[in-house]
Amino acid sequence: MRHILVASAALALLAAAPAKPPNAITITVNGEGAISKAPDTAAVTASIQTNADTAQSAAEDNNGRYNDMRNKLHAIGVSDDQIRTTSYNVNYVQPQPEPPGGPTTAGPVPGPYYGPHPGFNVTRDVQITTKDLNAVGTIIDQALSARVTNIYGVGYTNSQERTLHAQALKMAVADAQQQAQAMAEAAHLRIVRVQSLQSGYYAQPMVMRAMGTAPSPTPQIPTEIAPGNLDVRATVTVTYLLAP
Repeated sequence: MRHILVASAALALLAAAPAKPPNAITITVNGEGAISKAPDTAAVTASIQTNADTAQSAAEDNNGRYNDMRNKLHAIGVSDDQIRTTSYNVNYVQPQPEPPGGPTTAGPVPGPYYGPHPGFNVTRDVQITTKDLNAVGTIIDQALSARVTNIYGVGYTNSQERTLHAQALKMAVADAQQQAQAMAEAAHLRIVRVQSLQSGYYAQPMVMRAMGTAPSPTPQIPTEIAPGNLDVRATVTVTYLLAP
């Protein structure tokens, strides 16, 4: 929607601008703006994967681990509205016949082989959000103690994204103006007005801290995660009309 609004605003500005006179001199510059800001929200992405001979057994095991994780997170002040299931699926993996010579045959064997988890597999992906950035390590440890299978990573964001983006846009326009002024003065020209103005692509980065698969359900050393700053960036493309 933002891209549509930006495009519409650019078209409206072009339509309202006076026609460019013949032999008009124009320059087009790209301006950039960036603001570095500490994050105020963290999101831990985790997965609970269970396997059994029946779908019901796999689901019950998965549900048990999930409820255990919720209870452990409740104990450290994480509420249910901070715990969100982002996906849930059940699938069946058909057991494959053993390769000739059995699974202990040395070297790769072409053809069918045993998959790592034949049977019914249940996978639940969960996202846990918090405003307490110092609690991220504790959240991870509590999730692992509840036999969560994977911690995919930690993402950091800032809730003031729109405000920060607007500030970065102002900086980008000022940067474009400074460049255009320097070019015009070097060419012994002056800026008459803005011919067109358009915002470029923008996306607020999410700082990720990859974790990988949990090596142990009961880590002996507490997990510590240190977030980095977020760089909120904006770009603009501006065309200026020049005159002697």
